[in-house]
Amino acid sequence: MSDAPRWTTPENVALIAALRENLRAEHRIDTSSDPRLWLTGDVRLLRFLEGHGCDPAAAGAAFAAMMAERKSAHCDADEIAGRLVAAAARFPGEEMSFNKYLEVAVDSDVALVRRVRAALPAVEQFADTRDKLDLSDVLFFGKADVAMLLAPELGEAGLAQYYTLVLEHRSMLLDSRSRRSGQMAKLLMIRDFEGLSLGMLQPRAMRVVSARLGWIQRCFPEFARAILLVNTPWAFAAAWRMVSGLLNARTKERVQAFSAKELPEARARLLEFVDASVLPKRWGGEADDACCLPPIP
Repeated sequence: MSDAPRWTTPENVALIAALRENLRAEHRIDTSSDPRLWLTGDVRLLRFLEGHGCDPAAAGAAFAAMMAERKSAHCDADEIAGRLVAAAARFPGEEMSFNKYLEVAVDSDVALVRRVRAALPAVEQFADTRDKLDLSDVLFFGKADVAMLLAPELGEAGLAQYYTLVLEHRSMLLDSRSRRSGQMAKLLMIRDFEGLSLGMLQPRAMRVVSARLGWIQRCFPEFARAILLVNTPWAFAAAWRMVSGLLNARTKERVQAFSAKELPEARARLLEFVDASVLPKRWGGEADDACCLPPIP
């Protein structure tokens, strides 16, 4: 079902080489000797190129800024990614799901995820892939629950650490699939917004959302192939006004929202990406809603 383009074309190889040279000459970043393949490998560099008009200079400046931002006040992304790599080594030849990671996670991550699970029920399904799909892309879906962003057990720092853990895992998963398939794997994200109300759009929730969107776009460009929002109520328009200004043009054009009255159109769009067997029944699919729609912050 995936129509992802091949990334190993001569044109892309030349662009990646030009970006590596720009990083070396202009930013003193030698990616050729960096062992962090998920961070400085060809696939990640190509994502930055795609996100910046295939301009090595613009992509180089953005990549250098990302490298500096990875060590921030709220968490150390390099340290978190290192723990993921060490855990993945326990599953040679396998695709490490988020649940598999938690089986061997270090104590600090286990404690964090326990706190997350106490506040966010069923979140363990959040980062699982649907292996039955013959896709290089990775599908994530669930029921959006903005109220979870206000959980006092976590705090904004805890949520930032958790999101970084999830995003680093997704980065490694997507890049691994890209290298294995020769196609540029991306995320297919589907969220059900039934129940969203204006009362949920509190300042703290919107701060968390804004920070997360900014971090994703700066440090994880070109990760999404499509973002489909289903059952959007009238309150969604207010939320969209708050966050759409934070999205760059390339991300914004990949977002589609469907109200409850537009479910037939939503189903037709969803079936362009996935088989009916893995779509919840409430979206016109065949899968059990309880299994497929965990609440997701």
